[in-house]
Amino acid sequence: VGQASAGNVAAEAVKIMNKIFEKDRPFSLEATIRNYGSTPLRNYTVSFYLDGKRVMQKSVDIPPDGVSIVPFSTVPKRTGYLSGYVQCEPDQIDSDNERYFTIYIPEKTDILFVTNSPRDISYLQLALTADERSRSSYAIESIDLSKLLMTPLSRYDVMIICSVKSFSEAEAERIKQFVTEGGGILLFPGVDLDISQYTNGFSRRLKIAPFTGRTGSLTDRSSFLSFGSIDFAHPIFSGMFEAKSMEKKARGPSIESPHIYMTLEYQPGATGQSIIRLSNGASFLTEYKIGNGKLLLNSVSPTLDWSDFPVKGIFVPLVRRSVSYLASLDHRLEEHLAGDEITLTLPQKALGASQISGIVHKSPDGEEEMIQPSAGERSGERAFTIKRTNVPGIHKIVRDNQLISSFSLNVDPRESDIRRMTVDEAVKWLTLNGMRSDAIQTIHPNERPDV
Repeated sequence: VGQASAGNVAAEAVKIMNKIFEKDRPFSLEATIRNYGSTPLRNYTVSFYLDGKRVMQKSVDIPPDGVSIVPFSTVPKRTGYLSGYVQCEPDQIDSDNERYFTIYIPEKTDILFVTNSPRDISYLQLALTADERSRSSYAIESIDLSKLLMTPLSRYDVMIICSVKSFSEAEAERIKQFVTEGGGILLFPGVDLDISQYTNGFSRRLKIAPFTGRTGSLTDRSSFLSFGSIDFAHPIFSGMFEAKSMEKKARGPSIESPHIYMTLEYQPGATGQSIIRLSNGASFLTEYKIGNGKLLLNSVSPTLDWSDFPVKGIFVPLVRRSVSYLASLDHRLEEHLAGDEITLTLPQKALGASQISGIVHKSPDGEEEMIQPSAGERSGERAFTIKRTNVPGIHKIVRDNQLISSFSLNVDPRESDIRRMTVDEAVKWLTLNGMRSDAIQTIHPNERPDV
């Protein structure tokens, strides 16, 4: 236990604020910068790098033995795996001056429509193909429900189910498997939906709340429901609205509500989250987390028979953001610490051929190792154990010289704390790590230990 005091500043954490990443749309992060020293820091420089280029720099004040939360944002200009880091000023411990992260922006989202009524998906298809940007962002295929069991679902990121009367047990199980393994489902009802079958089959198998009835009429337009409450904090709405004045920002975003003449009665229950509620308290849009995937359930058909929702301004951005949210990969944001053995899960779609070989893990120091999937894989994804994790930075997974994944490794924040221990703290730490208390001797600087 030394006598001198020591100071150190560390990039302790990076928190990615977005759940959805898209080219030419901003994403934000917050960096936690900790001052372990006893002297306050003034105008301390913190830099933000993306793809090897500094995109932003800020000066902050950090109190002694305190932290500063530093916000950054930028607009990515390409798709694929992007890597970056937040950097502190040089000091006596360089290894904790950077905090690394990776994000993934898909070049194209593969969407599968499943429907028994092609007419009912026309507005949804139009929302996803209305302009050149959307046409280049989505690859769309459509099948009848009867072809679901013979379709390889691992090729798709999102399944949009619309106007399906009922599901067989095998079809419901296939859908459950798809979402459990990381797929996204966007569900819309149809006019002939069999509520009893949904309750006893689909809802029960996916462990979600059932529809409880119908409200309204397809012929009487004299009365209607509208949007009641909206959870604007949900990631779907992030970046959708830009306040044009401080007054509008204070009031919050506003949405022109559709007139809803027919809806299925729905309440999420304990496992679901209502994103939009109607004026009668029923849920219009509900989210469920199922395994590694997500399901968004709508209580209104995307046709003009049920409402004027498809021709309202909110329809197109809500459909597109829902698809982007469902296709987002939450596990990409997991943080790994240098030295820990990690398990990396990759979708079969990214790996391509069913025979998994030739996959290489590349460390930031240039070292390479061949990796193989673990035994007992589930269909649709493969898990790889990465053991060479001693080097902090951006690690790459490649096949045939093509990048198929990447992840970041960072220094354990506990290693950044070089403040002097008290004698009691040192003794406690030693005993917790297996040393007998009678083997520990405390001496002063000029004393000699007992032999």
